[in-house]
Amino acid sequence: LVARHPQLLTLSVEKNLEPTVRYLLNLGFT
Repeated sequence: LVARHPQLLTLSVEKNLEPTVRYLLNLGFT
């Protein structure tokens, strides 16, 4: 599934990283 649809993996990673990035930005880590 991932091999046929790599964009799905990308979307999954982005969804997982977004909260972390927002958290770091909230801490002032830019």
